[in-house]
Amino acid sequence: MRHPVLNLSEGGLFLLTEEPLPVGRELALDLPLADRTIRVSGRVVHATATEEWAGNGIQLTSLAIGDSSAIRDFLAAAI
Repeated sequence: MRHPVLNLSEGGLFLLTEEPLPVGRELALDLPLADRTIRVSGRVVHATATEEWAGNGIQLTSLAIGDSSAIRDFLAAAI
């Protein structure tokens, strides 16, 4: 299932979903970057919802070697 990411950093992201996710839930996400997709693990640390959308603050808890720099390079190229 695809969900938009509104904010991304080396430490986490803000993920839009249909419903808020339970705080504390562990997630495995495929994160598409410009030249590849990386698999990250994270934990929901904040969830909020309005009538139109739900958003979840995800703290990244596990990155493979090199994925942190891949995120950093992706963000630098986007500026």
